[in-house]
Amino acid sequence: MSRPKQQKTKLEEETDFWYKKLKESGFEDIESRNGDIRSCVPRKHRGYAQLLDQMAITEYYEGCREFLNTYQFDSELEKVIWEYHTEGLGAETITKILHKINATKYKRTSIENILYNLVRKMKARYVST
Repeated sequence: MSRPKQQKTKLEEETDFWYKKLKESGFEDIESRNGDIRSCVPRKHRGYAQLLDQMAITEYYEGCREFLNTYQFDSELEKVIWEYHTEGLGAETITKILHKINATKYKRTSIENILYNLVRKMKARYVST
């Protein structure tokens, strides 16, 4: 005999509703439901993980902002991609945004490669090994 399902509280129902809304909008939360900070590494490109393991998440995003303001990007598009990344958006979401505004025809993998290369350059600049 199976146990009866516990009924969700009003808070749990509201939380489920808003998490679903956020997911549908393309939002990628860096905080899990229990409050832990998740890795902002896109699932399909884990090469970032090795680059980020030496930096705490907050230090990483501070470095991202500093890099955004001081690095000489190869193009305005590259700078926009990095700016979105600095705000915590993943490559898939960035790709969707850029496609909506007809800024590029790049695929997600191309955006991931741009981000990967920029992360490497940022790491070389700010992280001593």
